[in-house]
Amino acid sequence: SISYHWPFADHLLAHWPQGLLLCLLLGWTVWALRRAPWLSLPGAVLFTVLAPSSSFIPLVAELVAERRMYLPLAAVIVVAIALGTRALVAVGGRLGMSSRAPRVLGTIAVSALLVASVARTRARANDYRSAVSIWSAAVQAQASDPQARHGLALALTTAGRLDEARFQATHLSRMPANALSHEAWPAKGHSLLGEIAERDNQPAQALEHFARALSLAPDLAQVRLRRGMLLLRQGQPAHALDDFRRVAEDASSAIRAGAHSNAGLAHMQLGQPQLALEQFLQAVELDPENVGAWSNLSAAFAQQGQWVPAEVALDAA
Repeated sequence: SISYHWPFADHLLAHWPQGLLLCLLLGWTVWALRRAPWLSLPGAVLFTVLAPSSSFIPLVAELVAERRMYLPLAAVIVVAIALGTRALVAVGGRLGMSSRAPRVLGTIAVSALLVASVARTRARANDYRSAVSIWSAAVQAQASDPQARHGLALALTTAGRLDEARFQATHLSRMPANALSHEAWPAKGHSLLGEIAERDNQPAQALEHFARALSLAPDLAQVRLRRGMLLLRQGQPAHALDDFRRVAEDASSAIRAGAHSNAGLAHMQLGQPQLALEQFLQAVELDPENVGAWSNLSAAFAQQGQWVPAEVALDAA
């Protein structure tokens, strides 16, 4: 899966069969290391290669990362090949086959495995044909994965498939929050529902969902900025300013620049050109590459009859 947001095991007995198997393999490796060292080699390689990233220096940001098993599984594959070869020789001997028969059977088995692997690889590669297909495969693999739902909803929204996106975002908004994941998934679900409603020309519903998202996660600066921009377009500059000020105080520099620029537009709507000018100046100071802020700054200067700085700002844009 493209998403590794799998459920947490919150107690030791949650996966006891797998834990028991690992303990048995480790015990057998230790026993073989003393009695028959050559037999312990596969197990020793498996645990020695796997241990650094799984136990001593665990990758806490990647609870599920199958690539960590690539090298350790080399030892398991060697054992499987050795046992398979011995089994073929034994079966050939009992059936009275020639000495070449096990080799032929082995070649057929490996060829069949290769064909199956190629077919599975092609099927998996087909999942990557688009953002919608890869996230759909992730949701199909783990329907309770909020990250997969979020990715699919975003991809569907970008593709203009708003009804399907709304379905996925609704699922996401109803998922229980997981304190261990540090992600406000229900809030992000409402944020997406607001974005979809906004695209679908339903501003009232969009504002409701943005409000719900911010009630669940007040620190989502992007959502607050988006709500302010929607309020501004709906002719509510005073309410929009509250959101822009909050973002300008708490968010990162890039987001703050957008907040200041939009706050300037709100002041322009309120007939406060001097306050708008101050906001545009702060926006271009935080983000000198913000073309929109420079254009707005030029317009603010021009509105006050300051033609020289207006031309300078327009050139900077």
